[in-house]
Amino acid sequence: MKENNFNVVYTKEKGWIVARCIEVDVVSQGKTMRSAQRNIKEVIKLYMDSISDDLYD
Repeated sequence: MKENNFNVVYTKEKGWIVARCIEVDVVSQGKTMRSAQRNIKEVIKLYMDSISDDLYD
């Protein structure tokens, strides 16, 4: 499977680290940078999987 690279912008908002992926317009958050990174990777993967599913339906 091809690996994709995405740009993610992290900001701190009210005690949370908010992660926004620019290319696919998804957002996630975490209490720590590590959890925000883990969560945004999962959201991007779910988003990409949903697009792939739509292509093959």
